[in-house]
Amino acid sequence: MAKIWKKNGIRIALCGLENQTKIDKYMPLRVMGYEGASYRDMLKNGDIDVFPVVTLVLYFGDEHWQSPKSIKELLADKPYPIEMTPYLNDARANICEVAFLSEKEINRFHGDFRIVANFFAGKRKDPDYTPGDEQVIEHVEDVLWLLTEVTGDDRYHDICYEKNFQEVHTMCDVAQRLEDRGRASGLQEGIREGKKEGIKEGGLIMLYRLASDCILTVDQAVTAAQPYGIKDAEDFRNRALVAGFHLK
Repeated sequence: MAKIWKKNGIRIALCGLENQTKIDKYMPLRVMGYEGASYRDMLKNGDIDVFPVVTLVLYFGDEHWQSPKSIKELLADKPYPIEMTPYLNDARANICEVAFLSEKEINRFHGDFRIVANFFAGKRKDPDYTPGDEQVIEHVEDVLWLLTEVTGDDRYHDICYEKNFQEVHTMCDVAQRLEDRGRASGLQEGIREGKKEGIKEGGLIMLYRLASDCILTVDQAVTAAQPYGIKDAEDFRNRALVAGFHLK
């Protein structure tokens, strides 16, 4: 994402934002490519006043960025003549480790990014973190899509398609929606498991009755009951007795 920074109608700088969920060893080279392309476009367009290009990498990972942050760092272990060093152009990747921002740093933001930064800082400290930010989200759908893309959790953007989505204003509302979805999912799972248990119990009772009426031998009933977890004839007889059937 690239944004022109203007003041009093004058272009001050071009700011590029690169979102990263994983560490990229070659990030300095990518930054050089982005910024070089921007300067080349200025020349193509015949801009008289060339202005700075700045790239900021927003890194959302939960471990510190340990890879090189400049081209010289990237080439530090490469066998090139030391005499070349003064002539080697460098480019630095400005890495913002979002999840490691301090509370003081996060509070310096006032827009939606403060909410996003607070979310990832909380997630890093506690994987089971429940967002409780009461700040009103200005661009709710954009924030939820960002959370989905970065976390890989589709539940966030699924909220955008829920009934009364317009009532979602804060991360507290988002947390409530996630909790409600969890309850609904748990209820459906419980119903499915209940149906399975009901079918199993009904099948066994039918086999107990058939064996009790001597329509099936116990061995035949045991074979038919194996999918229901019956181990052997003794197990079948004991369960039948508990269910109120006396087998011969």
